[in-house]
Amino acid sequence: MRVVRQILVGLGLIVMGVGGVVLMQGIVVWTGSHPALVEAVAITVLGALLLVVGVALLVAGIRKRPAVASNVGAEGAGG
Repeated sequence: MRVVRQILVGLGLIVMGVGGVVLMQGIVVWTGSHPALVEAVAITVLGALLLVVGVALLVAGIRKRPAVASNVGAEGAGG
């Protein structure tokens, strides 16, 4: 499970980086001399979605899983 968590964190960081670059490109298109409205909206939304997915992957990789409690032998110890 540790390898899976490391992969999730790595993918999350990569997707966040790509999302940030795409979002910045969308902002540049918005503020350009000839703003193309449809393209600017599409690029900005895509960048924001990539950032959200990246954060979700990162959180999924960082979040601790609840430990499985083992009750083996606990019944016989009482008595």
